[in-house]
Amino acid sequence: MHSQSKFRETLVTLILITFGAVTHHTHARLHSKREEEAPENGIIIIGAGIAGLSAARALHEAGEAVVVLEAKNYMGGRMRSISLGDSVDDATIFDSGAAWLDGIYGNQMAQLARFFSVEYVSYDVWSLNEEGDDGNVVAYDAVTDTNIDVSTLQYYALYFTESVDNLRWSLNKDASVADGAELYIKNNWLSGDQARYAWYAIDQFLVEAYYSGTSASMSLEYLWTEEEFEGGSYVFPGGYGQITDGLASTLDVRLETVVDRITYTDDNGVTVRTSDGREFSGSKVIVTVPLGVLKSNDIEFVPELPTDVKGAIDRLGFGTHEKVIMTF
Repeated sequence: MHSQSKFRETLVTLILITFGAVTHHTHARLHSKREEEAPENGIIIIGAGIAGLSAARALHEAGEAVVVLEAKNYMGGRMRSISLGDSVDDATIFDSGAAWLDGIYGNQMAQLARFFSVEYVSYDVWSLNEEGDDGNVVAYDAVTDTNIDVSTLQYYALYFTESVDNLRWSLNKDASVADGAELYIKNNWLSGDQARYAWYAIDQFLVEAYYSGTSASMSLEYLWTEEEFEGGSYVFPGGYGQITDGLASTLDVRLETVVDRITYTDDNGVTVRTSDGREFSGSKVIVTVPLGVLKSNDIEFVPELPTDVKGAIDRLGFGTHEKVIMTF
């Protein structure tokens, strides 16, 4: 975990230090399908999400020739901001994917926001009324046809996270969060409505809301072990897309360019083929496509990826998180 943090810190530091006089007002060079080819012996990056754009920007500013190939007709991946409204003047920006900036102290994303002059404002997720308290936040219990004060769910979720170490000690390393929740309910002699509330708080309120997965599929051993930054929660009034737009501002990005095969060798570099038959040659390739694309085998690797890499792709999973936005 610490090595990953160090890598992210080094990457973002390289981006920030080497930007020099570049400003976020410079537009990315976006190409249609048939325009100029990638520079020979450059580095090809597949995917224009935050990972691909960050890597491309760092390499570009370090003097490498880089081209980014993106299958969709927009950049940013899951960091996509959508403008809703009849005109630019009354448009509301909606983040269809990533939306929160949790903690600004030591957070490299906050550093990028400041560099690109992207405004972020403090926002307490529970302060949903004008008075700033959580009096209007309730959960509906369909069994009893009553509303539950959200503090009840918060209590069970918080107390469960504080009990995780003891639960891990009592269970084996293969235990799921669901196993931990059952033991937590048993250890605390919860029954009836209280047991249901506790289960809901853990399974839905905590696991699904935070991790987009089920408690049965989540590991208890690694629950709540990710790094966190201090400094409160923030949102971007102008959308998270300002970050990816800033990263892409000096890059060569090819949209609607679907990669279907990557041929690589130790001596002769790489050849990347697209679905319309074009080929891009480079010295190296960085693949940053979503896990689902790798699982679907939509990209053929020649030769095949190593067995341990394919095994990791097969074993790893991911959840889905749906958003609903209402305009009125």
